[in-house]
Amino acid sequence: AHLCYNMISLCWKGINLEKHMGSQTYLKLVVFSLVTSHSLVVLMAVALNALDFRGNVTGYNSCAVGFSAVIFSLKYVWNSVSPMSTTNVMGINLPTKSAAWVELVVISLLTPNASFLGHLAGILAGVLYLRYAKSYPSMR
Repeated sequence: AHLCYNMISLCWKGINLEKHMGSQTYLKLVVFSLVTSHSLVVLMAVALNALDFRGNVTGYNSCAVGFSAVIFSLKYVWNSVSPMSTTNVMGINLPTKSAAWVELVVISLLTPNASFLGHLAGILAGVLYLRYAKSYPSMR
């Protein structure tokens, strides 16, 4: 189910973002999201471990490979540039700008084994892209 949801989500966000940005810029966004989100996961896991944070949240002693972080980054970017002002998350209409944050919490509650840190890192990568990276000429 998780893989199916991710694939559908990638198709929806990917098609819309590629139409909005163009193929080259979209590819740069995906690569930026991949490198940045996974770097952030490692940095946050190391920091939480150094702070002696207990529990399964840190992911420090686990191996996680996946594209969910990138999808959360794409979700955040699409929700920020989308012409729609509201979106539907599990039957609840929300402002598009807050949808990724609500999904982060909802997914963490419904599937506690999903990587909270990975999803959070994806959103943060989207924030970094919109605030800094997209303004560089090489990212357009």
